Amino acid sequence: MTTSPYIVSARQATPMSHRPVGQIYLPRQDSTSLEFMKAVFTGQKQVIRSQEVPHVHVPAYPELSMGKLWDFAASCKDIAPYLPDIPGHQRKMPDRQFFYGIIAARTPEILHTMIVEAHEKRYRAKLARQEEMLPV
Repeated sequence: MTTSPYIVSARQATPMSHRPVGQIYLPRQDSTSLEFMKAVFTGQKQVIRSQEVPHVHVPAYPELSMGKLWDFAASCKDIAPYLPDIPGHQRKMPDRQFFYGIIAARTPEILHTMIVEAHEKRYRAKLARQEEMLPV
């Protein structure tokens, strides 16, 4: 696994908003639908043990918004089985910490790359603006 300052192992830090519920990692109660729980109990959806989910710090960049990454995550065979199905007309997503926790647990390299690329893009744009402001 790639070492990342954005992803800390579950043994080092446990996300405070996600207490273990019978040792499985679930979204907060207010963002967990009955349909998702039915899918978990019937085996249509999978769950991860809380110990497998690292603590994640994802910057609040527009490039990393859940709305922009949802289609990718829902189509990824490593991530989709752990996320609730969201009908097209209903865009109520699970909470942010759960979403990125699942991605970090199943595809940490991809999450790290997305964060680094978004940060570099933002940093390059900031440097370009500063260079434009410098007198010649």
